[in-house]
Amino acid sequence: MIHTEASPITFGGIMQRSTRFHVFTPARLALVTALAMAPIASPLAAQSSGDPYADRFSLVGGVSQLLLGGGNIEGTWYTRCLSVAYSHGFNLQLGGSALPQAFQDQQLQLTMPWTTGFGIGYRVTSALDLRVDVKRHRFAMRYDDQDFAGSTIAEYQTTTVGIGAYYRYYPFASRSGAARGVVIVPSVRYWPNVSSSLPNDELRYTNARTGRQEVHQAAEQGFPGSGGVVANVSIGYTFALGAKR
Repeated sequence: MIHTEASPITFGGIMQRSTRFHVFTPARLALVTALAMAPIASPLAAQSSGDPYADRFSLVGGVSQLLLGGGNIEGTWYTRCLSVAYSHGFNLQLGGSALPQAFQDQQLQLTMPWTTGFGIGYRVTSALDLRVDVKRHRFAMRYDDQDFAGSTIAEYQTTTVGIGAYYRYYPFASRSGAARGVVIVPSVRYWPNVSSSLPNDELRYTNARTGRQEVHQAAEQGFPGSGGVVANVSIGYTFALGAKR
């Protein structure tokens, strides 16, 4: 197995680390800048003293992570102006069409033993907040066996820094009692890689399936080929919403 992380422990491999940061393209810079400036131009609706969803804590789990054989839990504290979040995902399994074509051609699959990080955002309205997210992701690279249990070719980590839009929908908001706290949170995020533990963000290796020297680029988040676009729906509960203000 090739171990490529900057760690005091290696497993039969050479310890290396990349500190090179990616340069955002003009399109990416434009997108991030537009999203970052949106709160300044938006009404300060979330700061209303009558906001029933301020000073509350939400605990939610992602649906897409369940579809990938793993899970994710996110806790978010909402003040009248801000959102502060921590999320942790585990055991996510990526294979077939969930991977870029180059990974499929190399007959690979990826497992994410964990993905974790923080976000801080601005509440544009009572329901919508825009966040800056900093995440760390661990990958285990294997050949494409059905059970995701083959021998590990390499392990590495990536760091993403991006922005996301998160919307809270309360299907039982008009009711009284505990049911009012049930929340559905659709989100769209742009999480590009900014660094990885692979040298030059790539791994050159001899592929046992193709018989060739191959180049594996550090995996990106989200839809294959999107450069880091992620969409998800989370379901959970917002605490202390039993009574209306």
